[in-house]
Amino acid sequence: MKRPEARSGRIGIIVVSLLWALALWFYAAEEMSAQRDIPAVLTVVPSRGRFVYLHDADESRRKSQYCEVPVVVTVKGPRGKVAAAEAAEISGRKALDDAIPPGPLVLSLSPSDFAIPDQPELKVVAVRPLTVSVIVAETASKIVPVRVIPVGRPAKGFYISDKPRIVPEQVEISASPELLGRIDFIETEPVDVEEHSRSFSVDIRLKKTVSVDGRERTVFLQSADRVIVFLPIAQEPVFLDVPDVPLAVLLPPGASFNVVPASRTLSLKVRGPEPKVASLSPSDIKVFADASRLSDVKEARDVSLPIRVVPPEGIHVLQDSYPAAIQAKIVPAER
Repeated sequence: MKRPEARSGRIGIIVVSLLWALALWFYAAEEMSAQRDIPAVLTVVPSRGRFVYLHDADESRRKSQYCEVPVVVTVKGPRGKVAAAEAAEISGRKALDDAIPPGPLVLSLSPSDFAIPDQPELKVVAVRPLTVSVIVAETASKIVPVRVIPVGRPAKGFYISDKPRIVPEQVEISASPELLGRIDFIETEPVDVEEHSRSFSVDIRLKKTVSVDGRERTVFLQSADRVIVFLPIAQEPVFLDVPDVPLAVLLPPGASFNVVPASRTLSLKVRGPEPKVASLSPSDIKVFADASRLSDVKEARDVSLPIRVVPPEGIHVLQDSYPAAIQAKIVPAER
């Protein structure tokens, strides 16, 4: 027969073991069921052809057709993972049904609207607030041209020599029908041309707002949110007066008459790059009194002949620097 002391000692060991097991169980349970409040964002997605925004949001905060609602969610799971959880890992999304009519709407929020895809051991068990007020609005769409907004000045002696080239030239936008009817174009973000001395291309964002009645109103970019812009930069032209440019006469084939213009030379004003202008001589510019349409001249008479000017490549002759026509005398050829 065992002594009472041995029996009581064994019972004590069992009790201590049970207490340790119970303590470990509580510790493990606590480690596996920690929870923490984390700020998050719920994206409310409208049905096609609509946009949604917070009831108290002003126009400048309506940046997309979706609505982002700031919330606080309670995340539950293993203590270590809960402690390391970040807001960026929490995905919140609530899609609106097509049957919901435009107008004010109170949405009920629930933990089922959230997921933590990369942390399957974590779960959202609560969300605050429980409801949020939004506005559902109709949209319409149309195609509008893109307008480039250059800012700054090219390098000294250079300028934007032509209209910017834009790809694509037009984009599809959507907005409320009332606003859309007042939009004729969409602008790019400012394109910096400061100190540029050569042509360049840039990939630039389109603005998501338009100015209407002095207010910035939001539009939604449907087909593209960026464009490629090519800005031609050229050296500023210099001007030069060119005197004594020879004047020739254009006669029709087999002409039976001669033309005597009132002057055999003209003075012109040209524009072009400095190196080309500096090396220009009067004979490089071809100037004609055009008599090519005359025929059957039987007696001498005075006529007005149009002036045709053909400058060398890269040189532009200012039209207001020479007369549009010149007086001349037509004389039948001697037989």
